This record gives sequence, structure tokens and C-alpha cells, in this order.
Amino acid sequence: MNMTMKQRVTRYSILATLLVGLATAVFSTQATTQSAGVVLLANGEAKAQQNTDAARALSRRSDIYVGDRITTGNESQLQLRMKDGAMVALGANAEFVVQAYGEAAKGDKKDEAVLSLVKGGLRTISGQIAKSSYSMSTPTATLGIRGTVFDVFVRNGGSTVVILRNGQVVVNGLAGGTEVLTQPGLASVINTGSAPSKPTTPPADVLDYLRGILPSIPDNVTWESTDNGARADAGTDIINIINDLPPEIQGDGAVPGTPAGGESACVPGTTCYCQQNPYQC
Repeated sequence: MNMTMKQRVTRYSILATLLVGLATAVFSTQATTQSAGVVLLANGEAKAQQNTDAARALSRRSDIYVGDRITTGNESQLQLRMKDGAMVALGANAEFVVQAYGEAAKGDKKDEAVLSLVKGGLRTISGQIAKSSYSMSTPTATLGIRGTVFDVFVRNGGSTVVILRNGQVVVNGLAGGTEVLTQPGLASVINTGSAPSKPTTPPADVLDYLRGILPSIPDNVTWESTDNGARADAGTDIINIINDLPPEIQGDGAVPGTPAGGESACVPGTTCYCQQNPYQC
């Protein structure tokens, strides 16, 4: 074999080795990436990033993975359906991390959800993962979830406001102290270096922010959680927490949830199929 032929063989061998290594790395990444949920609605700028990987732009149907650091831009909102049925609605200028989400996420004892809100605010309904295995952290507190619906807001500087909507939330201050919220509509404020406050009326600016996430939900609403999601009860069960369907499945607007042509996409008084099964829409 002459020198030129040997050089070609060597080059091909190196190229083949590189391709095999690249394929192995891609397969390994795909195999270890664990799904956590899916995007139901994205308005404005929203991104997700895994460690030092390039950020991914999020839109309707985008997948959410364990390890994602999710951010939203100015005047943006993002609604997520987690794989156990939980709903998370993020407001503008938020940063949210999915640290863990159970493999099966169907209420098994091995399931867990560990979430972190770094800044901004969210409104959420817990899903099938046992409440004892569901936790959320902020820069000044950790939350033990014993309820089904609650709001969290993190101010610049890390001060946290937790508002209960249903059930209980155990608020543990990182500087010490514990407060248990049991009265829907009341809040606990956790300032840097301080214990959680006693239940109090939520700050007006926080409520204004939350209205921007789900504007059609009254501040004094009470909640009911069901196997098909959660419903808001303002005297009658008429409001679903995820207030707006994506435009392409809203229909012609004559009757909410009815597309042009007349076939109903959402039966009045029920949760829309596309909200229950976003992977199918």
C-alpha cells in the first residue's frame, strides 16, 4: 500500500471514529433526557436551556425536560402541562427550573417533583404526584405543598410572596421559621433574612402581576381539583384555570370552543380535550 492510500485509510478511520462518537453522544443525551411536560400556550418570548446547551425557543407543543431552566421575556406568559397533569402558568420576566419530575408521574411512591422559582411569578395546580413528594424552592423559602392550587411571586432581591388558593402550603423560611397557609386568598411574605410572615392580604402589585398571567380569574376565586384538571368556582363551576385555548383550536368565536363548521371542540361545562391531552392536539 503506497503512502497516499495509507493516508486516505487513516483519514477515513478518523472520520468514522468521530461519527461513531458523535452518534453515541447524541444517543446518550436522548436516552438520559427525561420528559417533564409540554407547552400549552406561549405568548411572547420564552426559552428553555439545559446547563450550558444552547437555549431552545418554546412554542405550543414544545417539550419540557427535567433540568430545563425556563425563562420568559417582557410581557410574556407561558402555560405548561406537566406529565402528571399539573398546570404551571408563568408570567413575564420569570425564571423557573424543573429540577426533578417523577419518571412515571402517576402517583407512585417513587415519584417526586422538585421545582424552583428564581424570579417572577407563577400560578399552579398540582397534579397526580403525591403532595408529600412535591416541593418548590425560591431564593428565601422552600414550600411543602399540601394543597392543589397556589401562586408564588419572587421580587427583585429574592423576597417571596406565596398565596394559597386551595388546601395548604407549608412555608419554610431559609433564615428560619415556618408558616402554614390554610386560608384561601391569604399570603405569606418571606423577606431576605426573615421568617415567613403571618397570613396576610396579598400585596396589590403582586395581584396585578398575577392577573396578567390568567386575567379572567377573579382574585377571590375558590378552587376544586378533579382527575381531569382543576376548575375555578366563583359561585358556579364556570372557569377553567387555563383560561384560553391556543388560537388554532378556539374556533370561530361565535361559541367558545366551537370551530367553523359547527363541530364542538369543547363541550360546555367540561374541560377541553386539548387541555387534558395536549400531546394529541
